[in-house]
Amino acid sequence: MQKEKKYLLIIILTSFVIRLFFAANLQLGNDEVYYWLYAKYPALSYFDHPPILGWLLSIFTFNLNLDSELTLRSMSLVFGAINTFFVYKTAEILKDKKAGLIAAALYNSSIYLFVISGIFILPDSPMLLFWTLSLYFSVKLLFTNSSFNKNIIIIGILIGLAALAKLHAILIWFGFLLYFVRYKKEYFKKPSLYLSGFISLLILLPFFIWNFQNDFATIRFQGNRMSFFESGINFNYFLSEVLGEILYNNPINVAIIIFSVIIALKSKFENKQKIRFLLFSSIPIIAIFLFVSLFKRTLPHWSAPAYLPLIILTSLVLSDKSKKIIPLSIKISFIFIFTLLIIAFAEIKYGIIPQKQTTDIKLGENDFTLDMYGWEQINNEFEKIKKTDAEFSDKAIIVAHKWFNAAHLDYYVASKNNIKLAAIGSINDIHEYKRINEINNIPRKGQNAYFFNLSRNLIDIEIFASEFKEIELYKKFYVYKNNKPVETVFVYKLYDYQSQK
Repeated sequence: MQKEKKYLLIIILTSFVIRLFFAANLQLGNDEVYYWLYAKYPALSYFDHPPILGWLLSIFTFNLNLDSELTLRSMSLVFGAINTFFVYKTAEILKDKKAGLIAAALYNSSIYLFVISGIFILPDSPMLLFWTLSLYFSVKLLFTNSSFNKNIIIIGILIGLAALAKLHAILIWFGFLLYFVRYKKEYFKKPSLYLSGFISLLILLPFFIWNFQNDFATIRFQGNRMSFFESGINFNYFLSEVLGEILYNNPINVAIIIFSVIIALKSKFENKQKIRFLLFSSIPIIAIFLFVSLFKRTLPHWSAPAYLPLIILTSLVLSDKSKKIIPLSIKISFIFIFTLLIIAFAEIKYGIIPQKQTTDIKLGENDFTLDMYGWEQINNEFEKIKKTDAEFSDKAIIVAHKWFNAAHLDYYVASKNNIKLAAIGSINDIHEYKRINEINNIPRKGQNAYFFNLSRNLIDIEIFASEFKEIELYKKFYVYKNNKPVETVFVYKLYDYQSQK
């Protein structure tokens, strides 16, 4: 086995094993339990996103017959390994095997690429797979003797599939076409280019059909998030986006990338077109989200995939500048991300950071680590309630007021106790649960319900006063870490649902 292939195998296997450990030992986060609903209630598309995540979750869990944190996350683990290989191959085509190894190492030292999309259940996982593959085939099209027609059609399919995970992946075309306008105008004479674009849109047909049938719910929801001119400039949003991008992509990696881009622009590479293509594939997309962040609150992972071409570019530079196969800067980057992971894991599981003493109603207030902790304890307590309160619980449902509270309780409590869960509120609060409520035909007039009020984001129980005839605080218990209470759970009984279906 060649030395480079041996190193690549080590990177892929080590990355997979580390991600496997975290995937198996952490409870699901807010978004993850919500996306579990995509597989449980399959559809042509969904309120928040196009459908491919739900379809893939069903495939990887055998239609939820293998339903656990690890099996649900297995898709992200597998895709992370595939992405590492194709990042290597992309850099190898552009330069050599050493550049490929550096690119693979950089990929796995990014918080977004290694952790967020590489471990957790998010639309980013399938989107990033198809984004990575589209970059690989773009490089094949432009810098090898491979067939233009064949590769451009494959690219169209891949961009369509990426957009079927998250709509903004269609921006891959934006950078691609900008490069063509500037350097490859002759490609616009090729019919296969237009066929490729049409295929990308055709793949989105399930999304368009669903939206046509559902009052364009996704388009209106995402459109509201991106409508920004009326709000005026907010530099705090912009600063938050910049800092978020630096953190998500690993501050050390971002410094290496900036350094490499400057060198690439100043140096005489054997093929300057390679650098230009990688810049056109990344900078315009990043710039779009930075511009939007001047007016609206954005999330750093929206632009994070656009750093992938910059990682490839950096590998080309470091391949020349470093005598070592894996430069010291990347080794330091690995140490940083692994240290961060260990600290985060220890805090989530054991609460190593001291918390201030507070009252029951504020216990764990705004502690985001509780998103991934304590749900099995809550279920254990509910199982006790169910046994001692059988007359009420046998006919009751569970209700929630937000999509994320609902999904956690649905996955860890309701589904394990054969109880239905309904989310009550506006569609902007309950999202996909509007459809799920209709499928399950709940809540129905006269039904009783349980409600779990959590101290970390306590709400006024009176929001249900107009929905139910009577509300009773039934039980209070605590969630513990290391034998210390970190969250208070107030369980309410809600009697006789009043609103008509």
